[in-house]
Amino acid sequence: MHAILAYSLFLMLILVWITYIHTYIHTYIHTYIHTYIHTYLLTYLLTYLLTYLLTCLLTYLLAYLLTYL
Repeated sequence: MHAILAYSLFLMLILVWITYIHTYIHTYIHTYIHTYIHTYLLTYLLTYLLTYLLTCLLTYLLAYLLTYL
């Protein structure tokens, strides 16, 4: 009887630890990925896209002005 009780307590402890570690790792990875993606999107991609769009727009405008004026 004591062996079964000890074994079940041991299993419960392992499950609690697995849950705790899983939650910690999941939270850490999620936070890291979230921060990385946000930083990447907001700085690099937006800057790149805005620069690209402005360059295209200015080139188009310059071509238009040179053609029709």
